[in-house]
Amino acid sequence: MMQLLIVYIILALTIAYAIYAMVKYLRRKNDPCDGCAGCEIKNEITRNMKNKITKDPKTCSFNPN
Repeated sequence: MMQLLIVYIILALTIAYAIYAMVKYLRRKNDPCDGCAGCEIKNEITRNMKNKITKDPKTCSFNPN
């Protein structure tokens, strides 16, 4: 009886941790450095992203005309 109770406790903790990990994964930001605030690479990437023009038809590689 005691072994079965221990198995159920371990199983419940495993399921709880799996749910926690999935929620944490789904809530994370779309961040190239995954939360790192002090590296130069992240600063350069964010600086380049601000200068990038998105949805510009002239820069599109697919041109049916």
